[in-house]
Amino acid sequence: MFKVKATSIPKRQYIKKVKVDNMNITSISKPENSDGSPYADLGYNYLWELVNLGEFVPAFVGMSIFKDGFAKECYSGGFNGVQSRIINTLADMERSFSLERGVLIGRLHFAKLGTFERHYQPSNFSILDISNFGLLVYSKI
Repeated sequence: MFKVKATSIPKRQYIKKVKVDNMNITSISKPENSDGSPYADLGYNYLWELVNLGEFVPAFVGMSIFKDGFAKECYSGGFNGVQSRIINTLADMERSFSLERGVLIGRLHFAKLGTFERHYQPSNFSILDISNFGLLVYSKI
């Protein structure tokens, strides 16, 4: 699903949208293998949704939570960077809320592969909180 190579494409022009078909991921999911290198200058800007936090934490009932993030194309061990980041984030959230492993669901909506320079900055925007409208978007700064 995430098979992309950057060979023979000039660094400044390399952008690749990756079809993800709203992939569901949990903290016990196994990330796909990646053909990339953890040392390459490639990373994904991606958008995912935390689908069911409201089922376990009443303060989040009725809210839609989306996360824009950045991940290296490939993590050490040869695993897909986006899936690895989402899996680890879900595991951290489950630990923080004292939830059973694997109960939170993340849905990957979009991933775009490009150079670090092109994709890292857009993922570092500040918090956008429109909770009155049932939408909470956050990102690490």
